[in-house]
Amino acid sequence: MRIAGRLYSLIVTGFIALVFMGCGLFLILGFGRQESQEARRLANIARPTAAEFGRMATGAEVAVTGALDGKAINDQKDLILFEHQKWDVEYDSDDGYEGDWETVIQQIPAFEVVLADGRVGTEAVEQVKLGGMWHEVAIEYSDSTLKADGIPDGSERIIGYLRGDLVTVVGQKGNEGRVVPERIFGGDHEALVKNVRMGAWLLSGIGTLFVIIAPLIFLGTLFGRGGARVRFG
Repeated sequence: MRIAGRLYSLIVTGFIALVFMGCGLFLILGFGRQESQEARRLANIARPTAAEFGRMATGAEVAVTGALDGKAINDQKDLILFEHQKWDVEYDSDDGYEGDWETVIQQIPAFEVVLADGRVGTEAVEQVKLGGMWHEVAIEYSDSTLKADGIPDGSERIIGYLRGDLVTVVGQKGNEGRVVPERIFGGDHEALVKNVRMGAWLLSGIGTLFVIIAPLIFLGTLFGRGGARVRFG
């Protein structure tokens, strides 16, 4: 019976170790590599002046940095563009209750980026990736007793950028001679690249930690005191 129990513990622990290993490799080779490639792409992307942008071919990938200008959206406290988010709380067996801001809707109208030698316009799009420094102009707390980080589940907020904010717009030159944005970052190009590189480093670091822990879990059971005295449940 003791041998059977030990074998069972080794099988279960081996499975857990494989899960840790798989998750680690997925973070390193999947998300981590993807973010590293994105950081390299952003570091090498064209950063034209307004005059240079005008001469570029349709479809060219660009990153344009300058002051945001455009018409403020009604009822959104002078925001040029915004994202409406909702706080979603879920229970994690390891970390307890955790929350994350989920996108409800974005409103990204056409706007302009003011450069030293002129202006570069953008086309209106339904969705982009927002990042960097933004403004939180409104938040409404729900009555839910389920909370994470002190914020009730279902709470809502609005974030966005104001006229004059320094932004970096990444996208392609469209048929109408304006940028079709895929990413809008509150800050300059250098800060954007650093931000994406940091994300890649964190994903790879967490993945590496999982890979290191995986064999230790199994070896701890294999050579643990008195065999494999591990309880589950």
